[in-house]
Amino acid sequence: MSDHSRPPEVPGDAADWRPIDLLLEQGDPDEIAEMRSEVARDPMRALELADTVQFLEQMRHLRTEPGPKMAGKMQDVVLQSDRFCRHHFQPRGPVWHLPLLAVAAAAATFWLLGKLDVAAAFRAAPADRLSQVVEVPSYEPRDRDPASALGPVVVEPADVLWRETVRQIQRRLEMEDSAHLLSAFERGLREGGDDLGQWLDPANALVMMRLGHELRASADLRAAALREQGALAEVDDRVQMLAEDLADELLQRTLGAGEEAVTADLVDVAWGMRALIGAGSTTTRVAALRRCGGWLAARLPELHDERLVVALSGLVELAAISGQNFESVAVHGRRLLDEVLTADEDNWQRRRPALLSGRIAPGVLGEAGRVLSHLPAFGADASRCTLVRQLVLGRLREQRQLGQER
Repeated sequence: MSDHSRPPEVPGDAADWRPIDLLLEQGDPDEIAEMRSEVARDPMRALELADTVQFLEQMRHLRTEPGPKMAGKMQDVVLQSDRFCRHHFQPRGPVWHLPLLAVAAAAATFWLLGKLDVAAAFRAAPADRLSQVVEVPSYEPRDRDPASALGPVVVEPADVLWRETVRQIQRRLEMEDSAHLLSAFERGLREGGDDLGQWLDPANALVMMRLGHELRASADLRAAALREQGALAEVDDRVQMLAEDLADELLQRTLGAGEEAVTADLVDVAWGMRALIGAGSTTTRVAALRRCGGWLAARLPELHDERLVVALSGLVELAAISGQNFESVAVHGRRLLDEVLTADEDNWQRRRPALLSGRIAPGVLGEAGRVLSHLPAFGADASRCTLVRQLVLGRLREQRQLGQER
């Protein structure tokens, strides 16, 4: 679309040229007639109008997927609109009868209390009926409009289950007297609000990872980056030779079967993938990355805890630069969250989740934090990713307190 098809920045009189106004028939009949005559007189105006029509036709094909909280936010808009309409447009009757109604209601209430003796009936109620009172967690509406109290507050079963999970995790951490984990858990709950940055930052991080990989494909840019850091440009030649050897090894290696072989090869393949991605792209490396990514994705369903983090660390970067195995990362990334934040008879009651136990190496915990920072870009709940990252950080501080400075 040409610059002339945009509305002028400074509004003018009726003769101003606005193709959008003409297409949408916005304006007075005289203004529309004047613009049509101008199109008929000037061929350039007709071309600009055609550009505008083409631009609008292209806009018809645009589609935007709603976010996970779109339905809730639209419900807030509907409720706010409904309250506004009731307040401003609902007809109101005369108010002269309100004092009489108040007096009548007070008299009727006094008469009913005297006849029914509600207090005596309550004292005579059996104990088992009184024990049926259930404490409901307090809920404070977002807007303090009194009209919002007219309808019942609907709490989803998932919200009730999540609140119970939070209470159970907090009780466990208080029982263990774990100051670092408890502080990290409370901080994660505070920071895990509805923040747009929690969704945008991971998506932007994936874009920057893909851009960085594309830039590293240029030898000149790699040499310039090394010189800016004070290193010799010849270092890149050695790095590229090692990367080619690594790609050949990953392609030719026969991946073993069995529990021990899978565990050993898992670390080699995941770290090898990240090394190839960091070195830049070539034909041989693309084939090696594709094969290793498929091998890791096929083994994701059987991986848990430490090994799941290691596999995801390689697949997240591969999905960022090429889009491969994106759905696998999304599904099993959410499973990683569930393994930490699911409270049952074993998890958080008899023991901590395995990822927060004492047998996980600090390097793997660091990789877990890096993976969790990217998972919202794959559709995972951003607030829960923040909460698990804080728990991982609390576990690292515990290890440092115990003298494990590795």
